Order: sequence, then C-alpha cells, then structure tokens
Amino acid sequence: MLGAPRSRSPLRAASNAAFLGLARRDTAGALRQFTAWRKAGGSDYFSLLAMVRLMVARGDVNGALVILNGREPSDWPIPSHVVWVLERARLSELAGNREVAARDYQFVMDVWRHADPKLQSFVEESRNALARLSGTVPLAGEQVRDRIGLPSAQLQ
Repeated sequence: MLGAPRSRSPLRAASNAAFLGLARRDTAGALRQFTAWRKAGGSDYFSLLAMVRLMVARGDVNGALVILNGREPSDWPIPSHVVWVLERARLSELAGNREVAARDYQFVMDVWRHADPKLQSFVEESRNALARLSGTVPLAGEQVRDRIGLPSAQLQ
C-alpha cells in the first residue's frame, strides 16, 4: 500500500501535524498543536524553535524565553545549538536582558567566526549587537523587534 509513511512516535506525529498547520498557514492551530506536543513531552530543537517563533509573532516574548532558557542544547557547537543561542540572544535583548544577550551573541560570534560565507551574516549580526550592547555603536533609532523581523512582538 502506497502513501505517506506513518510516524512510529505519537510525539513525532503531533509535531508533524503542527508543521502541517504551518504549511496550511494556520499559525494559531499550529501553535496550539505545538503547545499540546510540548506538554506531552515533545522536545526536539526544530519543533521548539518553530514554537518559539510562533509565540514571538503572537507577542509572547517572555513565554518564548522560558522555553529557550529551560533547555540548554548540548555542549557541541552544532548548527542547531548555535541557532538556538542566537534566537535566545535576540529575545533576551528584546526583553532588556543585555548581559544574557551579550553572552549569547559572543558565543555565536566565537563559534561561527570562520564559518561558511552563508553563516557570516549571523556573525555580523552578533558583532553589531555586541557593539550596540556595549554602547560603542548608537542604536540609530532602530528597534530590536524590527531588526529581528518581528514588528508586532511585544513584551507581556
């Protein structure tokens, strides 16, 4: 019998359903499914990052930070770990936690300093953020939420 492969894990199936909701542009439904998936024990990085981004788009920056701060990726600087830390840096800066933001931006800059050219934009973003957070570069009126592409993000 041909067809889509069935997931062997109920958690994987729930995560897949949430991503399907995203594909259908049902962000509210996808966030509900990700939330149920997480409450059932779901914890893979990519699903959590998708959930975090949906939460931020909805304006729940603090809730997104709870997730990002609640789980530290492995010590290996694999791409998903660096992306996780960069996301936390962005949201920490948005929330006004300059110390955590600076630490996380520094990590991204250190790990990907000699990365492939496609990753250098993240290094440059981190370098600029560190300069901004240290006060050596003025903000020039640009809002953090605009820089990270989330103009509707609000702290709750």
